[in-house]
Amino acid sequence: MENIIIYVNGIKISTNKNKTIYDIVKESSILPDNVLFIIKNGEYCSYNEYPENGDVIQTVEEYNSTAKRIYENTCATLLYHVASKILPDKKLVIAHSMSNGLYCKINSETTNIEKYIEALYRELTETIAKNIKINPIKVSKRDALKYFTKIGRKDTAELLKYYPENEIKLYEIESVLYWAPTPLLSSTSCIRKVDLKSYKRGFIIRYPIEGDINIIPEFTPQEKLFEIFNEHEQWGEILNLSDVSHINRAIKNGTIDEIIKISEALHERKIVFIAEEINRINEEKRVAFISGPSSSGKTTFMKRLYIQLRVLGHNIITISLDNYYKDRKQLIKEQGKNLNFEIPEALDLDLLKKHIKALITGEKVKLPKFNFKLGIKEYTNEVKASNNCVILIEGIHGLNPKITSVVNNKNVYKIYISALTHLNFDNANRIPTHELRLIRRIVRDSKFRNHDAEETIHTWAKVIEGEKNFIFPFQEEADVMFNSSLVYELAALKRYAVNYLKKIPKTSSVYPEARRLMDILKCFLTINEKPVPSNSILREFIGGSSFKY
Repeated sequence: MENIIIYVNGIKISTNKNKTIYDIVKESSILPDNVLFIIKNGEYCSYNEYPENGDVIQTVEEYNSTAKRIYENTCATLLYHVASKILPDKKLVIAHSMSNGLYCKINSETTNIEKYIEALYRELTETIAKNIKINPIKVSKRDALKYFTKIGRKDTAELLKYYPENEIKLYEIESVLYWAPTPLLSSTSCIRKVDLKSYKRGFIIRYPIEGDINIIPEFTPQEKLFEIFNEHEQWGEILNLSDVSHINRAIKNGTIDEIIKISEALHERKIVFIAEEINRINEEKRVAFISGPSSSGKTTFMKRLYIQLRVLGHNIITISLDNYYKDRKQLIKEQGKNLNFEIPEALDLDLLKKHIKALITGEKVKLPKFNFKLGIKEYTNEVKASNNCVILIEGIHGLNPKITSVVNNKNVYKIYISALTHLNFDNANRIPTHELRLIRRIVRDSKFRNHDAEETIHTWAKVIEGEKNFIFPFQEEADVMFNSSLVYELAALKRYAVNYLKKIPKTSSVYPEARRLMDILKCFLTINEKPVPSNSILREFIGGSSFKY
């Protein structure tokens, strides 16, 4: 038997080349056995990969955001697998994220889908208990297309049709092959907790979130978030787009320009609606709070809303919460050198409240402009809210009661904005919203903020933690939600993002994340951004905007 040398967590191991990494780790008592996946030569991989001579392997024990994504994708694939077995005449679609899970739909004429949910859950838990191996298999692109076409998985076949590489990694479960955007867990029994919960016209598959693999969080309905996903799904029907292959086909056949125009028109239509809703507030001075997570396009949205409100005859004062950061010396005194700008306490809340109250009562106020280079607030612009004035206040903490409670509710309109893509890879695999926003931020930070992709990915975990604690809990408080995603945008962002991600060295701790993001972008053909309007939210990230930032 031919032996090879590999390195696992820095330990040199001589082993048989025909053993999986899982088997090697299990046999070595000095190595951990609670591993969900591995990093092999800088790329996320299945625990069931076969190593080659000289491979450098790192096991991942922490249940972090990447582990959660792999866990989620395995749950989704396995759900699709059991649905194909017990409901062969039905179509299951894993649509989008919802309430710490994935919202799923079954095409059925019956309104009572409880019987389907019960059957799916029973089969799912039985399959998990069987400890069935999930094996990675490399096949040629030609064979993959033939296979998925033959078994009636046209959605996956169309996705892979535009894939740029001639070899594709698939995952085998009970002799059936699946494509997935991340590695899958090594066996069905790695899924320790999973639940199916009826919701609206479908159900949610739920699982543990980051931090604790043994706990599924308490279910919290998200009515307004569901409505905005439903709205965007209707937009997808208008455009006749639901998955990546539809975008690629439009690029190939030359109809992408029309899709761009219609997508942008749908955005404008919603912004006009929001402006008219604010106009209905029967007060001389109105305040609109605009909140949303990082890279959701809040700044451009506010500028476009400004224009529509001016059309309705309003005077406008705009306030960015980013200008109310405490001076850096004060922040260092409060937090130490490791500054966290994602928490509300990083803002000078007392000054902000004072200014909002003064504007509402008709006083003159000198608004600050934060000098990020010097780390101080500077005061130059004095404003006064005249009658028929709308005060637009934008920032990630814009819906936090610590800020909104300053204003009487009858004067207030609350807007939540995020990039919530409804676009899926195929029926079993969605494109996560977090990934879209991270790719947006990588491009913007690299082009305009002198932060390279490596630094952006490094800080992303802190950004997500701040969102979970201080932004997402208040999203259902909004009067309206605006989905800033554009169905074509990943194809437009791809050229920039890949160039920035390629610069991350293999020695970097974030290199595996960079590779994962590049794998997502591989699924898209590239488009020229020339047809993108100069006032598009996408221009905030790729440049060429008619607005000043």
